[in-house]
Amino acid sequence: MIQIKKKNPLSNSSPQYIFIDINIIQYSGDKNKSKSHAFFDLFDSLKKQRYELAISEIVIVESLHGFYGRQYEKAYIHLSKFIKKIVSENVLLSAAQIGGLYKDEGFQDIEMIDKIIAATAFLEKSLILTRNHKHFPPPFFECIQWFQAVFKTGSYLNTIDVCLYEPRYKLIARRIKEKERGNS
Repeated sequence: MIQIKKKNPLSNSSPQYIFIDINIIQYSGDKNKSKSHAFFDLFDSLKKQRYELAISEIVIVESLHGFYGRQYEKAYIHLSKFIKKIVSENVLLSAAQIGGLYKDEGFQDIEMIDKIIAATAFLEKSLILTRNHKHFPPPFFECIQWFQAVFKTGSYLNTIDVCLYEPRYKLIARRIKEKERGNS
């Protein structure tokens, strides 16, 4: 049985988490200072809206994979700016179930890291910030706000469009229950 954290309806002061996808972490640590600053500006804007920025532990593994020495240390310091959420057994079970729902809808190419991030956001009643729109597909996720990260590369202006996705909690929970009933 999946355990979903419930928001306290009486407490408007409790912040909501936004889980930062690996691609956004990579952009915010980019060697192009204009690009990384564009994402830090976005993070600051989200914090001003009372969001707490978080990452799944799986993002730490993916971000540090293949780094050693000074490069590892710099990347780890960068990741330490975010709240870290554990990849618990409950998250893994939920990721497996969400992966099954994706499969039923014909989404075959979504990696496990994205299923784990999706499951964490679902269980935490949180949002996801990503550029990889196909990894958080409808009908299970809905883009609720678009952002443009504008930066310079040489003398050219570039834009990366990112979206804040919200899991469709009731739909996901209902579909999982339907599957459980159908297989009992």
